[in-house]
Amino acid sequence: MAMKQLNLLKTPFGEATTIIAITANVFDEDRDAILTTGCDDIIAKPFSEAVLLKKAS
Repeated sequence: MAMKQLNLLKTPFGEATTIIAITANVFDEDRDAILTTGCDDIIAKPFSEAVLLKKAS
Protein backbone atom coordinates (compact mmCIF):
# COMPACT_ATOMS: atom_id res chain seq x y z
CA MET A 1 0.00 0.00 0.00
CA ALA A 2 2.84 2.38 0.80
CA MET A 3 4.29 1.87 -2.67
CA LYS A 4 1.01 2.86 -4.28
CA GLN A 5 0.99 6.05 -2.22
CA LEU A 6 4.62 6.78 -3.17
CA ASN A 7 3.79 6.26 -6.83
CA LEU A 8 1.19 9.02 -6.57
CA LEU A 9 3.79 11.55 -5.45
CA LYS A 10 5.04 14.02 -8.04
CA THR A 11 8.31 15.89 -8.23
CA PRO A 12 8.25 19.70 -8.11
CA PHE A 13 8.24 19.52 -11.92
CA GLY A 14 5.11 17.33 -12.03
CA GLU A 15 6.95 14.12 -12.90
CA ALA A 16 6.34 10.78 -11.23
CA THR A 17 8.61 9.91 -8.32
CA THR A 18 11.19 7.25 -9.22
CA ILE A 19 11.30 4.40 -6.70
CA ILE A 20 14.47 2.31 -6.66
CA ALA A 21 14.86 -0.76 -4.43
CA ILE A 22 18.33 -1.36 -3.02
CA THR A 23 18.94 -4.99 -2.12
CA ALA A 24 21.62 -7.63 -1.77
CA ASN A 25 19.28 -10.25 -3.22
CA VAL A 26 18.54 -9.98 -6.95
CA PHE A 27 17.50 -13.44 -8.06
CA ASP A 28 15.10 -13.31 -11.02
CA GLU A 29 12.06 -14.34 -8.99
CA ASP A 30 12.88 -11.77 -6.30
CA ARG A 31 13.46 -9.08 -8.93
CA ASP A 32 10.03 -9.77 -10.43
CA ALA A 33 8.39 -9.62 -7.00
CA ILE A 34 10.09 -6.31 -6.18
CA LEU A 35 9.09 -4.74 -9.50
CA THR A 36 5.47 -5.86 -9.14
CA THR A 37 5.24 -4.00 -5.82
CA GLY A 38 5.65 -0.73 -7.69
CA CYS A 39 9.38 -0.12 -7.75
CA ASP A 40 10.74 1.33 -10.98
CA ASP A 41 14.15 -0.32 -10.77
CA ILE A 42 16.52 -2.32 -8.55
CA ILE A 43 20.11 -1.72 -7.53
CA ALA A 44 22.19 -4.58 -6.13
CA LYS A 45 24.50 -3.98 -3.18
CA PRO A 46 27.24 -2.95 -3.18
CA PHE A 47 26.59 -0.10 -5.60
CA SER A 48 28.27 3.11 -6.59
CA GLU A 49 26.87 6.62 -6.37
CA ALA A 50 27.14 6.87 -10.16
CA VAL A 51 24.81 3.87 -10.62
CA LEU A 52 22.25 5.34 -8.23
CA LEU A 53 22.31 8.74 -9.92
CA LYS A 54 22.03 7.21 -13.40
CA LYS A 55 18.99 5.13 -12.46
CA ALA A 56 17.35 8.03 -10.62
CA SER A 57 17.59 10.36 -13.61
